[in-house]
Amino acid sequence: MGFSLLNKYYDLLFPANLIVVDRLERLFTLGKKLLDAGCGTGNYALSLAEKGFEITGIDINPEFIKLAKKKAQGKENLKFITLDLTSFHLEESFSGIYCIGNTLPILGLEGIKKALANFFNHLIPGGLLIGQIVNFTLFLNTGTYPFPEKKLPEFDLIFRRRYELTGSQVRFFIELIFPQKGEIYTDQMFLYPVTVDELKTLLEVAGFRKINFYRDFTLAPYDLEGRDLVFWAQK
Repeated sequence: MGFSLLNKYYDLLFPANLIVVDRLERLFTLGKKLLDAGCGTGNYALSLAEKGFEITGIDINPEFIKLAKKKAQGKENLKFITLDLTSFHLEESFSGIYCIGNTLPILGLEGIKKALANFFNHLIPGGLLIGQIVNFTLFLNTGTYPFPEKKLPEFDLIFRRRYELTGSQVRFFIELIFPQKGEIYTDQMFLYPVTVDELKTLLEVAGFRKINFYRDFTLAPYDLEGRDLVFWAQK
């Protein structure tokens, strides 16, 4: 129930970060044709399309794609398709692909392998893959992860998240709390906690040759105590 209800508030809780948009614009210099892999409701695709990029957004969630298409009406340089990152095939190649918002760990280890292979196959020579995931090394080393609590007082909503290690997986819990109504909706899913060393190996196996890791989208050097793991890899 929690994740389906989250769709209603997704754009308010997860707007496009302008620092991320600016960094993506600066990094994708080879061409203007991009694939947004795991596009959600299309916020980043819309922002980059406004900067002149031609964006194809794909996501397995048909409700997200429906919302993205509605926002993209009248924009010729935007299209959205319901597709699975682990099995998609498009009859076109891209100068760049981005997969952000901790999408990859949702796929599980085998799914990550398949998605990275798909990304590689859909890039032109020299094309760039940019990704962002949680720095799971921080969580695995400390047992905690600093999720900020998000509040939307105009909707009487508090949004909370937390992780719990369960064997080789991370259980991801969400809570949507409506204090005035006295209602709480919860949900959970499993994530694969891929670490920086394992991700480097997976990218190399997929065929990528130049790989760099960062702490965040400021491109500060990666460190074990950072919240995020940002990477770019070149075909």
